[in-house]
Amino acid sequence: MERSLSYIRALVIITNVTTFLLLPRADRTRPAIAFTVIVIALLYAVWSVFERPYERYPLLHFGWFTLAVDAGLISLWVYGTGGWQSEYWVIYFISVISVAMRWDLRPTILAATAEAGLLLGVYAVDRARFALGMVVRPSYIVICGIAAGLLARQERIHREESAVMTRIAFDHAEKLERERELSEMKSQFVSNAAHELRTPLTSLAGLAQLLARRKGNMTPVDVERALESMDRQGARASKLINDLLDFSRLEVGATVFERRPVPLRAAVDSAIETVGIADGTPIDNEIPPDVRATADPARLEEVLVNLIANASKYGGSRVDVRAERLGDGVRLIVADDGEGVPEEFVPVLFEPFTRADGHRDTIGSGLGLAISRRSVEGMAGTLRYEPNEPNGARFIVELPAAD
Repeated sequence: MERSLSYIRALVIITNVTTFLLLPRADRTRPAIAFTVIVIALLYAVWSVFERPYERYPLLHFGWFTLAVDAGLISLWVYGTGGWQSEYWVIYFISVISVAMRWDLRPTILAATAEAGLLLGVYAVDRARFALGMVVRPSYIVICGIAAGLLARQERIHREESAVMTRIAFDHAEKLERERELSEMKSQFVSNAAHELRTPLTSLAGLAQLLARRKGNMTPVDVERALESMDRQGARASKLINDLLDFSRLEVGATVFERRPVPLRAAVDSAIETVGIADGTPIDNEIPPDVRATADPARLEEVLVNLIANASKYGGSRVDVRAERLGDGVRLIVADDGEGVPEEFVPVLFEPFTRADGHRDTIGSGLGLAISRRSVEGMAGTLRYEPNEPNGARFIVELPAAD
């Protein structure tokens, strides 16, 4: 805005100078003042156009600064070109309009009233005899200020309404995009869940048909094996369904977390016992007995069971569990010395139904880490992954410390 007004100012000054120099000299009553104003105004116009002081000196509140300078130069120009007889008093209108372009109704009326007062001051200094124009001209300046201010207010209201409508449209578009993404995620979730459930249910249906049709021709050993397989597939389907329900409740915030002090060493010992490592992978619980976190005991154990089981299943020859106090928090680390998580898989590691390419045939729902992260977040903590040194994986749980 200030840039546009600087061009208008320069145009007005050039027009006034040209008119003053070319037309008959009836307005040269005080040529010394007039020529002084011309020099100052031209320098001021060049400075404001090329130096852009409104950008270089923002602390000057440049709109009010230029308004004061413009009003002062106009008053001197009117006085130097005839005083009460000068026709250049109409330049006040342009000054008032420039105020309306910058601000709203009230500042424009105030500026118009002040400039009308300046014109009356010029008449007083000029010691002019009273004439109708001495009342009419200032009145016109104030009326111009009211009209321009009203237009400025309407324009501001229009801009604000447009901004509100734009924001509403943008918010609506964002909402539609979120709903579309949620719909896609829901469809993908249902598709993945159906895919994961298909394997155990297909196995159960096949074994049930086998027993129903050929049980009489099967040996007791074959029947026992079929029943054991059905038991495993049923347990797998049951766990997947439970994981789906847990994940769904966590996603919608329907899970209630109990918050109380939990000794981490005892929680890790309980998780190790629950996992029941079958392959003999050694697990070192290096947590001091006095380290406690504020958490939901049952949910924390579920998280630890999942992390320790994953470390044993996908890790190397040993698993280390340790914890330390960090200010108001507690950091718990489950580390292994295996191959670690492939770098390209890390960004989606905690997404549901995701498993690295090398482990897609491993039994599991792909929901464990997703549920674990959301459970930890529900306990006001964080869960993240980072590579172990020199090799392996580290899953880091940070929770509030218990006093």
